[in-house]
Amino acid sequence: MTTLSTPGLAPVEPIEPPETGWGLVYGGGGHEPVNGKYSDIESSIDGSVVASVPNADRDDLDRAIDSARQAAKEWAKVAPSQRVGLLDAFADRLLEANERLGWLDTINAGMPISATRMEAAYGARMIKSHARLAEEIKGATFPQANGIWGYSTREAYGLVGHILPFNHPSLGTCSAIGSALATGNGVVLKPSEFTPLSSLEIGRIAQEVFPAGLVSVLTGDGASIGNAISEHSAIPRISFTGSIRTGRLVMRAAAEELKHVTLELGGKGPLAILPDVDVALAVEMAVGGMNFRGVQAGQSCQSTSRVLVHESMYDTFCERLVQALGEVKIGDPRDPATEMGALAFRQHFARVRDYIDIGQRQGARLLAGGGTPDRFESGFFVEPTAFADVDRGMRIANEEIFGPVVSIMKWSTEDELIEIANGVEYGLTARIACGDLGPGLRLANEIEAGRLWINTANGGPSGMPFGGFKHSGVGKAGDFESLVSYTREKAISVVL
Repeated sequence: MTTLSTPGLAPVEPIEPPETGWGLVYGGGGHEPVNGKYSDIESSIDGSVVASVPNADRDDLDRAIDSARQAAKEWAKVAPSQRVGLLDAFADRLLEANERLGWLDTINAGMPISATRMEAAYGARMIKSHARLAEEIKGATFPQANGIWGYSTREAYGLVGHILPFNHPSLGTCSAIGSALATGNGVVLKPSEFTPLSSLEIGRIAQEVFPAGLVSVLTGDGASIGNAISEHSAIPRISFTGSIRTGRLVMRAAAEELKHVTLELGGKGPLAILPDVDVALAVEMAVGGMNFRGVQAGQSCQSTSRVLVHESMYDTFCERLVQALGEVKIGDPRDPATEMGALAFRQHFARVRDYIDIGQRQGARLLAGGGTPDRFESGFFVEPTAFADVDRGMRIANEEIFGPVVSIMKWSTEDELIEIANGVEYGLTARIACGDLGPGLRLANEIEAGRLWINTANGGPSGMPFGGFKHSGVGKAGDFESLVSYTREKAISVVL
């Protein structure tokens, strides 16, 4: 039985808006939407309405861009060292607002308060890191030939459009603003229509630090404001994180203007468990790699939602995993003792529950979870869930669920393991649990994924690139080269 960290749920009160209200953020202040339309924002904890935010459309975007163009042009002329100072001041303001930002993500998106505070603080520190890395972006010089000297420079695009997913609201917003501004660009940001509150708060703080118009945060759905950002001719650089289906729509919309597009899309990562590994490590990696604890509750494209176990240890692993999942503390996200909170919004909650039903109907064996904990039925809670005896043809073995649901599959030979691991359209992440590193390293060369971990569920040196193969995306994030991608190179020849 999954442990409950609280005896029940206290009512969730509406969130106090900032003094300017939950308006669209652009041009140095807050604004009502041109169309006058607003949407209610629910708390994942109990489904109650906690705020109402604007539904922006193309008219709002045009107004934001009118104020952003000149601001971005002037910002590109600011020396990198001066940008560092303002970005540091912005990050410090966010650290001062850490409690508020964490609370917004907890109430809005159902993430444990202990994790949202840490993630918001990490986002602020990421801004400082982006700023200092941007000082290292340089051009090149070329050998003189026939009296002609050549050199290149890196210049800002002007405006960068960021379209964010519903998970990691504060962190994603900080990363988007930091990468754009550090490289001399302005930013037009669209948060998820389901988890927009911390993004609006961060955008409001940005108005108090940076020149008016440099940062815009426009809320609304993808069909209206998301599509408008993707296709607008004044935004030559687009970054999108989300599903494969929506990623294709973003790329199609951006194609008309031949934009530079980065896509971080879905995942269905394998955890390959080799027969010589210690079972305790394998179980630890299964729980950690699935991101049951912390901000995600399994809602992460990095999650290893397919666990591929050698037949010699299959039964033992399944037994130990059930025990480990029962120790995950699921409960009220406002309680600091909670390890796993709710799913982000109502429709996604229903989608995850549908996949659990599909797994059972298609014959997978439900090992653990599958329901909503007692006394938490008013919110969007799903227990840590594991299916065993999953067949490769089942939908839960192939489609991204993006929730706390893991599928366990058995393998016998290395060729079979590689075939199963690579047998989906995704290629984002993978993890390998092994005793002898030799087979593990050999397997890493065979698995089609852009980011792998061996004998650890998460972590690694800072600055490593993150991005997928196959349908999991285009481009990278997290490393120096990805920051450089927010600039374009200009080559110049000079007669001496």
